[in-house]
Amino acid sequence: MVVSFAIYPAYPLVPFLPISAWQKGGVGIALAALSWGMFLVGSALVGKNGVAYLKRRFLWQRDPRPHANLTRSG
Repeated sequence: MVVSFAIYPAYPLVPFLPISAWQKGGVGIALAALSWGMFLVGSALVGKNGVAYLKRRFLWQRDPRPHANLTRSG
């Protein structure tokens, strides 16, 4: 999964490629798709426990319980 982040340094180089603006857009989209594809393959390789760990680590989840410390009593 970490390998998918290696593509990000290529994004700033895309505007300097000697191709048309439409092709530069296509290269940018292709780089993003490649990065996400590599991330998904890595997620599949680490298995269910690895994906659960990533969800806990990176996705902010609200606590379904009401926050009693935010209400004032008295």
